[in-house]
Amino acid sequence: MKIIREVGRTFLNAGLLLAFAFGALAHAAEFEAPPPPGKLYEIGGRKMHLYATGESNAGPAVVLEAGAGAFSIDWYLVQQELAKFARVCSYDRAGHAWSELGPHPRTHKQAVYDLRRLLAKAGVPPPYLMVGHSLGGKLVRIFAMEYANDRAGMVLVDVGVEGSGSFVNGKDVGPWEGVQPRPIPAPRDQITDDERVLSKPELDGYKQFRDMVGLPKIEKPFDKLPEPIQKLRLWAMSLPQSNVTDHNPYGEEESFLLFADRIRMEHPLGNKPLVVLSRKK
Repeated sequence: MKIIREVGRTFLNAGLLLAFAFGALAHAAEFEAPPPPGKLYEIGGRKMHLYATGESNAGPAVVLEAGAGAFSIDWYLVQQELAKFARVCSYDRAGHAWSELGPHPRTHKQAVYDLRRLLAKAGVPPPYLMVGHSLGGKLVRIFAMEYANDRAGMVLVDVGVEGSGSFVNGKDVGPWEGVQPRPIPAPRDQITDDERVLSKPELDGYKQFRDMVGLPKIEKPFDKLPEPIQKLRLWAMSLPQSNVTDHNPYGEEESFLLFADRIRMEHPLGNKPLVVLSRKK
């Protein structure tokens, strides 16, 4: 319980609550990637980036899961503080920053499966204190459900209100209107050669997004990051794959199943601690 209280206090003191961040420069893929802050590990025929800092004997490792379109470096200030009292790992999901593209379909289950394999390859043993921001909150919840023995606790940061509707194109849309009665494909170990590049629909979607939002720029709260980290973030934002690989064709089904599990189980985490952090509007 002490470490999860310290993690919660660190987030409040750091004042770095992540926000959705997208954007890209059309020519950025031509540039060589800058050196990563962490290490690249071979996972199923591709490389993924994990950055580990802090003491490994100070209790469960803290694993930081970024929000949609966000990166390991977005946790920089938070990770510096957490590393003072715990082993802490940030990483990039498949297709983000230094991590190479992963298998299709890009489901949440595939993402957490990748993360578990990455932690094992990097020699970071369970159990883990999972910390997720926004979309990352959903991912760490799925991780906790899929790998119950690997969880030590959970911190959810600005994860939104689950099961609420939305207003899209001038009309109210129910939370589960798009859910279809279909199974979620099982995670895959290996990537195929044709999955090593973005598909034409993904590239077209990236272009449409770029035309809509313009060039990437550093916005709040990321202006709090040191200038060298801001430059790395601009590079990561400029990669087409960083802008499209969080799209999950089974996202609504996975969200519905996660919601159903929460309703079905009175205590989904058992006796494991949970902290929920939310900013004021």
